[in-house]
Amino acid sequence: MNIKISRNDQEFGPYTMEELTQYVNEGSILPNDYAYDGMEWVTVSQLLKDPQRAADRAQSIANVAKIKYESNYSEVGNKKEIIGKIFKWAIASSLVVLAAYMVINFILKPYFSPLDNNIVDKIITFDVEGSEMQLMFSSDGKMVSVEDDWLVENPNIKYNVKGKEVSVYAEDGEITVFLFSSKNPKAGDPLVMGNDVHTVKATIVNIESREDKKLVNHNLIKQQQYLGSLYHVFFSLYGLKDLKKQFPFEEEIFEGSRLGETLKKHPTTGKIKPVLYNHLGKWDADSIILATPWVIDGHRVVVFGDSGRQIVEEKKYQKLIQQKGVEMKPILPLNSIDQAKQETNVNSKGEAE
Repeated sequence: MNIKISRNDQEFGPYTMEELTQYVNEGSILPNDYAYDGMEWVTVSQLLKDPQRAADRAQSIANVAKIKYESNYSEVGNKKEIIGKIFKWAIASSLVVLAAYMVINFILKPYFSPLDNNIVDKIITFDVEGSEMQLMFSSDGKMVSVEDDWLVENPNIKYNVKGKEVSVYAEDGEITVFLFSSKNPKAGDPLVMGNDVHTVKATIVNIESREDKKLVNHNLIKQQQYLGSLYHVFFSLYGLKDLKKQFPFEEEIFEGSRLGETLKKHPTTGKIKPVLYNHLGKWDADSIILATPWVIDGHRVVVFGDSGRQIVEEKKYQKLIQQKGVEMKPILPLNSIDQAKQETNVNSKGEAE
C-alpha cells in the first residue's frame, strides 16, 4: 500500500505503512499531516490508529483496478472477435456479390438484356431458303450490307428494335420485319422475316464481330459501277494503241468520247462530268491513266498504267499524281474539240489564232 503525505499544499511520497510509521517516530512526518490512503485524505494520526482500514481500502482499490483491467481486456478481446467476424462476413459477402455479378453479366444478362445489345454492330449470316444473306445493324440505326471486306451503310434504310422484332424501313416506305425467336439469338436459331404480304422462314448461321471490316457509305460502293465502265473506256481509248507511241492521243481521246462512257453521273446529285485522263502519258503501274471526276466519301475510281483499276482514297490519288508529276484533264466531248484546240493556242501564244 502506498500512501501520499500532504503538508502546506505540498505532497510527499508515496510511502509504505512501515515507512510512514518510521518517519512519524523520527518526527519527519507529523501526526497532523494529511495522508491519502487511495480513497480519501485523513490525518496521519487517524490513519495510524486504524491501519487495517487503510489496508482494506487499498485492497478494494486493487480489486477495482483488477476488475477494470479484466473488463477492458475482455472488451478488447470481444472487439477483436467482433472485428474478426465482421472481416470474415465481409469476405464472404464480397465473394457472394462477385459470384452474383459474374452470373448476371456473363450468363443471365444476354437473356434479359434488350435484343439490340446482342445484335448491333455484329455481322449476322442468315440462311434464307437455301441462300445465305449477310447484314449488320449499325449502332447509328442504319442498315449495313456486307460486300467482301466492306461494310456498306445505306443512310436511307433505317431500323428500329422492339422486343424480339427488328423493323427495317426502306427508302420507298416499305417495312420488313425480322422476328427473332430470342432476345439472345445464336447460330441455329430460327426466325421469320418479311412484310404484310410475304414472309419467309430463315435460320441464323452465324453472329460474329465486325473485326477490322471498314464501314463505308452506300454512295461509295456506287463507285463500283464505275470500275467496269472506266475499264471499258481505258481499252476503248488505249487498248488498241501502241502505248510506246508519243502520248497523248488527243484526237483519239476526244473522238472516243462519242461512246458516251466518258461522261459520269454523280450517284446522288445526278450531275454529269467528263472522266479525267493523264495528259502527260505515264504508263507504269503507279501512274494513274484515268480517273472518275467525282470524289465520293473521300474516294474515287482510277485505272493505272498497267490497266489495274481500284477505288482509292482521294489523299492517295493526289499524292500519286503529285509524285509522278502528271496532269489530269477532262476528256472533252466531240463538240468541244475545236474549243479545246483554240484554248491550247491561246495558252501557248497568248492570243487565239
